[in-house]
Formats: sequence, structure tokens, C-alpha cells
Amino acid sequence: MNLIRNSKPIKYGLLLFLVVILVATFFDLKISMLVYNPNSLFGQILEACGEFPASMIAMFSSVGLWYTSPNHKKWFVTIGYGVLTILFGFMSAMLPSHYFNWNIVVTIMLTICYIGLSYYLCTKIKNEYLILFRKACIIGLLMFVLQILTVTGLKMLWGRERYRNMFPNLELFTPWFLPQGLTSNNEFMSFPSGHSANAAMLIWLTLVPSFTSFNKKLWTIIPIIWIVVVPFSRIIMGAHFLSDVTFGVIITLVYFILLKNKFMKEV
Repeated sequence: MNLIRNSKPIKYGLLLFLVVILVATFFDLKISMLVYNPNSLFGQILEACGEFPASMIAMFSSVGLWYTSPNHKKWFVTIGYGVLTILFGFMSAMLPSHYFNWNIVVTIMLTICYIGLSYYLCTKIKNEYLILFRKACIIGLLMFVLQILTVTGLKMLWGRERYRNMFPNLELFTPWFLPQGLTSNNEFMSFPSGHSANAAMLIWLTLVPSFTSFNKKLWTIIPIIWIVVVPFSRIIMGAHFLSDVTFGVIITLVYFILLKNKFMKEV
């Protein structure tokens, strides 16, 4: 509660969330009917790339945690972080390939490039910033894992049908606040939006100026734009409703606020 009372951005963010959810409660279906366009190039591109930054942040955080670990030369530490790095690196290369039809060779090469670039960037962090950098990496890794588990669990529990699947039989529409039961069918995993939760991972970039000399304003504007355009693209593609993308974003942002308050309260 102290965190909310002492932070105007969080207060304004909470107010915005409540307003959007109120709008979505009454106009979810009408908004989707208005903007639905499965042939949208904008929607197709962001469908392919919208989740990409999330796994990249998780991979970079894994490399950063290994690099800043006092025991990074020990084999069990290297293996542990190495497995996470390869997993998230491969995920980063594989997600776009699902839409662009890259073969496995390209995926593996991209994975190697991503990991190499991450290590190179880690070596450029100045020694006086390494403690803050490690804390940021802890936040990045935990935020990714927690939001993935939360969103996936809710999707399976809620069972909400996607707009594209029910179209044009719109009488099948159900409001977000009425769970439809357990499901393993992807077309009934509309609530909440995984793409939107992953897009909101880009809020991690606001931590970058704390361990670099980069301009803070730029590293705030980029995440805001991404957090808006990716969720909107999901509505256009009929994959989600306004309420789905809003909850997807808020889940990740809540985890970010909690983790930042725990590990980097001074920033």
C-alpha cells in the first residue's frame, strides 16, 4: 500500500487500468467488430514479432546473472545459467520462425548470435554498475517466468473463446468476468493475452539507464509505444478482446513493480 500511495505514476496507471476495463466490460465485442481485420499487415507483423523482446530480455538477464555471479567460473553455475540462456535464446529465435518459416539451421544460428551479442553487451557494463546490473537481471528473469506461469494458468482456467474463432457467430461471445472452464484448446485461450503480457516485458528497458549512461527518456518512450501497439494489433487480428490485452499487460506490470520495489527500490 505504501508503494501505491507514494507513487503518482502507479496511481495514474491504476486509474487508467480501471477506466479501460470499464470500457472493455461494456464494449469488448463492439470494439473487436469495429477493428477486426485478419489481413492487416500491421497485425501480422506484430503477431510474429510482438513476443520477441520478452524472451530476449530473459536470455540477456540469464547471461547477465552468470556474468555477474561471484561463482561464474564454477561448472554448476555455468551449466545452470547456460541451460536458461540457451532455452530463452532458442525461444527468441524460434518464435518469429513460426511465422516466417525459418528452418532449424537459421534458428540455431540466430540463437548463437543472440547469446554472443548478450555476452558482448555484458562486458561493456562498467564495474561500478555491476551490482545494479545484476539486480536488473534478477528482475528481468523473474518477471518473465512469473508472467508466463500466471498467464498460461489463467488461459487454461478461463476458457474464453477468441473473436476470430467465433466470427461470425458472435452470439458465442462471453464477457471477460465469466470464466468458461478448463481448456487445452488454443482457440479458447483468449483471456488474458500472452502477446500483451510479453510485450509489457519491455518495461524492463526503463531500468537500463540505472546501469548505463543512456538517456532515461528514450528508454521510457520505447516501452510505452510497444506496450500500446502490440496489444492493439492483437485486437485487430481477432486473437483477443480489449479486456484480454489489458489484463495481459497489467499482469506483467504488477510483477515489474513488485520486483523493482524489492530489488531496486533505490532506482
